Amino acid sequence: MSLVQRIQYLAVTVFVGCLLSFNAAQAASEQGPRELLVAVHDQIVEVLEKDKERLAQEPQYLESKLREFVDPHVDFVAMGRLMLGGYWKEASEEQRASFIQEFRSMLARIYGKSIALYDGQALVFEPYTPGKRKNLAVIRSRVEGSEDGVPIDFRLRHKDSDGWKIYDISVDNISLVKNYKSSFRRDIQELGMDGLLQKMASMGQGGEDSPYESLSEAGDADNDDQSDQDSD
Repeated sequence: MSLVQRIQYLAVTVFVGCLLSFNAAQAASEQGPRELLVAVHDQIVEVLEKDKERLAQEPQYLESKLREFVDPHVDFVAMGRLMLGGYWKEASEEQRASFIQEFRSMLARIYGKSIALYDGQALVFEPYTPGKRKNLAVIRSRVEGSEDGVPIDFRLRHKDSDGWKIYDISVDNISLVKNYKSSFRRDIQELGMDGLLQKMASMGQGGEDSPYESLSEAGDADNDDQSDQDSD
């Protein structure tokens, strides 16, 4: 399974669950991080097996549902801050909102193209032991049924107002946030923040794939430990 396939399968595994997990999200603050992911995973398996053909034939349906229900489970603000670093602080509120919108749309396109990758795989979650920082959690899992048992780690943060939310995911030790971080920051240096936003928006038009949607393992060259970064 290639890097892109791993990230795409991961995307399907995590976010398609939002189609059926709205009620679970309302009670997210009452669930531990592992319990939340297990519940969402069970719902994901059900919808993928039940509606696989429809989802494959109607990518717009999937994308619209993802945009509608993804927010309860993912902290896109924290992801944006981690990916853009100091550029996030320099960006205006309008630019931040536009970045989140474009990033969400970009991921939704990837998810919509990835449904065919699902072939009965399931995630097996390891036992979870809370760390020193009670508001942060790393939930480790492994893809059952894959050739090499791909490890997938979920990083979540807890807020009293929001409960547990995902702010990064690593597939085979390759971080989704880090994978995009170097490319986004490089484009900001070359094009400016508005230039990055225009590039992200234009790549979603006319059926053209974004170069961000086929990033290589080079994106993991930055070895910062994002678990130590301030995502508040």
